Parts: sequence; structure tokens; C-alpha cells
Amino acid sequence: MDNRTWRRMFSALWAFDVTSPDRYFTKHVQLVPSTDRKIAEGDLIIPGDISVALDHLYGLVHQERIDAVELRNGNAAKWQFRNSIHITFDKTLDDIFRLFLDWSAVETDDGGKLFNVSMAFRRLNAYADWLEQEGSVLVDPPMNIGDIMKTLDLMKFSFSHDKHGRLVGWHAISDVDMAEYAKLSIEDKIRAFTWAIHYTMYDTQAQQNGIVQVLKLSGITFTRFLMDSKLNLIMEKLALHCSTLNWCMTIVVGSSRWSTALLRIYKTFFPKTLGTRYHFFAHGYKELVQFLGEDCLVAGFDENIPTQSFPTTTIERNKPIITPATRQTERNSVATESIMKNIEYVAGPKDFDERKKRKVF
Repeated sequence: MDNRTWRRMFSALWAFDVTSPDRYFTKHVQLVPSTDRKIAEGDLIIPGDISVALDHLYGLVHQERIDAVELRNGNAAKWQFRNSIHITFDKTLDDIFRLFLDWSAVETDDGGKLFNVSMAFRRLNAYADWLEQEGSVLVDPPMNIGDIMKTLDLMKFSFSHDKHGRLVGWHAISDVDMAEYAKLSIEDKIRAFTWAIHYTMYDTQAQQNGIVQVLKLSGITFTRFLMDSKLNLIMEKLALHCSTLNWCMTIVVGSSRWSTALLRIYKTFFPKTLGTRYHFFAHGYKELVQFLGEDCLVAGFDENIPTQSFPTTTIERNKPIITPATRQTERNSVATESIMKNIEYVAGPKDFDERKKRKVF
């Protein structure tokens, strides 16, 4: 693509974004850099034992909750996690908090870990905000795994693990039946994508090795790509800014002139390390095998991929996970209250010793 064509496409994209109420591209460029961990001066670092770091993290949450009550700013309610779907995955609040601590951790030379509790809290705070603002649709009506699987199937979304142990999320956008897709409400799509993001967050190999996103855009027009811009912003905020996803790369197969131009525009604004995570290919079979390995490829994702089934991550489709919203809210609230009401947070070892003597945890 010559510079003149690229400048013309950039001008058209800019004009669209300025007049769009969602400002999708501006917000996307702002969200993507937040996927990486950032250390701030004065961050609380806890070596070794995650249980000690967990004690500190609960303390920070408790202090934030007290401040919110005193300021009467309405932010205290989010710490009840009343819209959380962790029970759907048979998880507890401790499991959620540990996810964020593991996300913040770095390994030491001797094989230990340093947990950045402040970083984990900042991310957890953003996660709690998202659940409070967008999460009411997750619990009313109660989430059911069968319905979620039907929606993901309709959206041509699936998972597998590659040769490096990374979780691969496959999204064949160009294969979606648009007539059926149009029948889905934005709430149905949010529920399905949120479930998929949490499935990824709780996947052990994804936590350790990271995730890869593979998109199929063959024949997709720029207008069709923008059709879900509002939904994309909601889900990108959760995935990139609020979750513990360890994003390694995005691979696009069936790329076109507009998608190639879009990548070039993104690279202009992204830090160099982020720009190198995007890979666009006209066909993609050889590249997918090179990057991911052949055993993880999803049948029919590219015309060159054989039609036989490849092994993918198994999901118990018939497992009934029907959690009444009232019971979920009650359990979340009780769990939060029982842990937080007795803790007084001061970031010092003496206070930890005192709390351990009182057997708060």
C-alpha cells in the first residue's frame, strides 16, 4: 500500500471516529496499553508467601470501603462483588484476589515470587468498577452454561491450547450467520464474552503461559467490523484494562487492505512492544502452524486447514450452572463481610503478626 492510499484511509478513519458517538478507535488505542503491568513509586511489595500478600490486599480493599462509606460516594457497594460470576466457576473471593496477586507477581532468581499488592489492588479496583457498571446482566437472569455455549457456538468462538501451552481463543467472525447473530441481544453477547474471559482467567495454562487471540476476517467489510463497536468497547475494557489476562499476541487471518491499514495506524500510537504483538496474514495456515503448532488448529478456521476435528479444550456443556442472583449476591456479601469486618489495615509486619494472633484469616 502506497503512502497516498494509506493517508487517505487514515483520514477516513479519523473522520469516522470524530463523528462517532462511541469513539471506538480513540478508546481502543487508550485501552490497549493498559493490558501491561505498571509499577508505581511507593507500591507495596510482598515477597514469598501469597497468603501474606492476600492479607494485605484484603486490607487495602477494606480501607477503600471505609473511605467510600465516609465520603458517601456510592463506591462501597462494588466491594460486595454482587455481580461477580466466580460462583459459576466454583470459585471464591479468595480465588479472585489470588488471581490478581499472581498477575502482579514477578519471579525472583531463587524461584520465589514478589507480589505487588498495590498493583493487584489497582487492577482489582478497575475490575470491581466494571462489574458494578456493566455486570447486572450477568446475574439477572442467572447464567446457564448451556445457553452460554449456544451463544459462543453461534459466534464461532472456541478454545484450544497451542504447542507452547498458551490458551488460544479462536473467533471466526467471517463464518457467523448474521441472520441468527442479529437475533442476539447485546446482553446475550456480553454474558457470553464475559464468561469466555473468565474461563480464560481461570485457565491454569493461560495464567502461566499467556493467551493468543486468532481472528478470521475473510470477506469482512470495514462497516461490518464496526457494527459491534459498542460491544467491543465494553468487552475490551474488561479484557485489557480490568482482567488478569496475559495477552501474548493477536493473529488475524484473511486480512484485507483496511485491516492492514488499521494495524499500521495502531502501531503509530502503541508502544513498540505492543505493536509487535499484532500479526496479519492473507491466508494463515502456514503461519498458524509456525506460531501455534498443528494439533491446536480449529477445523474450518481457514480454507487450507483440513476438515477433520482437532483436539480442543473440553467444556462440560451439559453441566447445570444455574445460580440464582439473590443467592449469588448473598454469598458474595457474606463472604466479603466475614473477612473484612474484623481487619484493620496498616502496612506493617507488627500488624500482620497481631492479626495472625487474632486468627482473622
